[in-house]
Amino acid sequence: MVKLIAKDELQSKFNAVKKSLETVYHISLGHRAERLEVDGLIPTIPFLEEEKLHLVMEKVMKEGYNVPVISLEHEGKFYIIDGHHRAYTFYVLNKKWIDSLVLKFPEDEEYRAVEEIRLGEMEVKSIGKPQTDSVAKDADETWKRAGRMALYFEKIHGVEFTVVSKDVEVNRLVPTQPHVNLSGAKDRMDRNLPIICVECRERSYIVDGHDLAAVAHRDGTEKLNALILVPQQPVDFGMSETAKRWGLESLNDLKVK
Repeated sequence: MVKLIAKDELQSKFNAVKKSLETVYHISLGHRAERLEVDGLIPTIPFLEEEKLHLVMEKVMKEGYNVPVISLEHEGKFYIIDGHHRAYTFYVLNKKWIDSLVLKFPEDEEYRAVEEIRLGEMEVKSIGKPQTDSVAKDADETWKRAGRMALYFEKIHGVEFTVVSKDVEVNRLVPTQPHVNLSGAKDRMDRNLPIICVECRERSYIVDGHDLAAVAHRDGTEKLNALILVPQQPVDFGMSETAKRWGLESLNDLKVK
């Protein structure tokens, strides 16, 4: 069973990491707490564990899980020592900053750094089970898509967006396209995959997942899990006006092909 580190366990973990590195390199390390840019962090492990990654993503989005990572600074670069899954989750969810306990490596000492890759280039592997036809992998792709959409909206509106997970009422969902094809939707529905929405004027506008919403509406489902793209400042989403021009006020107006 996967166990995630709690905040009250972090200091003990940090002390152990510090002592271990000082023993290996025969040096003394400085340390400090600092907020770091997520995109600038450098991984030091070859891959992420799929099961753990999905657990971290769920806790971050649903519970606000936010335990600082442990990093090592050398020559202006920040290497992740502990917290790869947390850092990757923040990257996928388009979060700009992450809290870190930083170990300062002496500039005059040589640090045996790994081959440098970006967080977004990390491979996700399933340990001890096949990866094919994985519900978890599909959910991971949905979360990544939500992160990319948040970045897209951020560029359009000029404000920062974050992604949160919550249940939305199906009867308050508004489509942003007039037609939908339900081919394969029932299978995706059975996987409990989230839809992606933005909220505007107390309504939830569907950005991705019209087929899932249509099936839920047809079957009388009251709530769906959604990844909500949340701006840090109020914005006027053009899609609400587009939906209005197309006469789309609820899922009753969505035509199924």
